[in-house]
Amino acid sequence: MLGDQPTQINSFLDDPHKFLPVNGRWRPPFWARTTAETATLSVNFGHVIPASLKTFASRSETLDSKWTRKTLGFDGHDNGAGGPLQLGLSAVGRPGAAVQLTNVVLGRTNDLAAGGWRTEVIEALKQIHPGHLRDWQGQLGDTLTNRLAPIFARSPQRFNLDQSDQNQSFKYSIPDFLELCHEVGAQPWIVAPTTFYDSEFFELGGYLARAQRTYKFREIVVEFGNENWNTIFRAAGIANPVVVAQAANRAFSLLKKVGGLCGTAPSRRQWTICVSAERGASAHQRPRRGRCRRRSILLLHAELRGFIGQGLA
Repeated sequence: MLGDQPTQINSFLDDPHKFLPVNGRWRPPFWARTTAETATLSVNFGHVIPASLKTFASRSETLDSKWTRKTLGFDGHDNGAGGPLQLGLSAVGRPGAAVQLTNVVLGRTNDLAAGGWRTEVIEALKQIHPGHLRDWQGQLGDTLTNRLAPIFARSPQRFNLDQSDQNQSFKYSIPDFLELCHEVGAQPWIVAPTTFYDSEFFELGGYLARAQRTYKFREIVVEFGNENWNTIFRAAGIANPVVVAQAANRAFSLLKKVGGLCGTAPSRRQWTICVSAERGASAHQRPRRGRCRRRSILLLHAELRGFIGQGLA
């Protein structure tokens, strides 16, 4: 904290479409402490623009030097207009002291207890009944360790330069995603960063083999990066079509080396591998050679649509 001015952190979410209605019982937990003898932490949560202005919770906590678990319990009745939500945290105390926060979670009580996915999301997906769900969160700069980590062991990530250090985002994990796919009856489509090391592609194959024993998906799709041809993703994309095809084939070969992914599993039900990383393969095109059994399939492909007609060798 600097001088007599409070230090404030604001986190904004949702938009006028009201994708996150604040209804039901909420009990957001967090842990906090101060490096001084005491400090005051104020927490506010609500809609923050005049058309939808509403405060759902506002309270202040006195902190000491011991880590203490706090909760911000309230019942939400979000019946007004949609608009941005803001979680505001403001600390006041001795100049030069710090207020430290960790394990901050914002969500409805029953959703958090069930794993974190909102009930509305699950029910909507069950009604839509998609064949596949694609895991695209802009995770191109992430590590496999972070993609598999539980919520409080997971760190934010980014894949492009950002001198302001503000363009970082916190993602759900691959285990979270597979659980959602299983819950709604969809097949998972995972976007693997092109920045993975060889060891990470190998370990991802092992993880998916173990997960398949639990979920028994009809197929698991693994995509090598996202729109490598698109300059928007340049820091984590491979623009040269020949090089991206070579890199994709290398990554897919490492995924398939894991026992159970190469047709040599000791179980009676073996895996069938379908690879569409060939020249000019479309993102939605099944391979022509061989027929895939409709069970326990790992479908691998490189997204080469943007390279068609650009002189693939």
